[in-house]
Amino acid sequence: MRKRSVLAYAAAGVGGAALAGFGLGIGRNAWRHAKKNYLAIMVLIAMFASLSLPFLGGRNLIRGYPQRSPVWVLTGCAESLALVVLGTAIAFGLTLVAIAMLSDQPQAATGAMAIVVAASFTAAALALGLVVGLFQRPGRLRRFAIAEANHEFLEDLGFRETGEQEITHYDGEGNALRLLERATDAMVFLAVGRRSKRAYIELDKNGLMTGYSGVIGIDNPRVYKAA
Repeated sequence: MRKRSVLAYAAAGVGGAALAGFGLGIGRNAWRHAKKNYLAIMVLIAMFASLSLPFLGGRNLIRGYPQRSPVWVLTGCAESLALVVLGTAIAFGLTLVAIAMLSDQPQAATGAMAIVVAASFTAAALALGLVVGLFQRPGRLRRFAIAEANHEFLEDLGFRETGEQEITHYDGEGNALRLLERATDAMVFLAVGRRSKRAYIELDKNGLMTGYSGVIGIDNPRVYKAA
């Protein structure tokens, strides 16, 4: 009898014990391998962190955020700078160890060289993060502006979120709604307790809310009204 492929079951949507056993087997093998090579894994993680943390710090520093209080802005800047400092410290530690193992230079010279190397790697990663953040900034700020306009639109309509699953929202007329999906041109709601009834919030191509249909029959034409 041929051995059946677990991947074939997964592709067919059949899970169960076969997939569970497959996953556990992978986990056990990975753990055994990690225990034998933990030092190399720790070094690789540290190397990754020494580059990724300054990159993330630079990107986060400039890529743009919603309008908040000055305290929130200062906190975000402090967190970004902390990532840069932490990445620099890790890079310095790794470089110091590597130079000490591979070179016979005096300790003072080793420390100075480690500072130069760590600063160079950090500067490169930071510069790349700043460039990426600069490219992301216009699109992010535009999306945040749209989100703020949508928030005002919902407030004007009297929409309220419940935080529940059965009834996710109430509109301004008190209709109980459950969000079904975000379609290309609308947010689609089920009118809870009302058979074959839906409600729609019209969206433009950028996701800006432009009109509300109210609760209507599922087959009725949508007539949107602005807030």
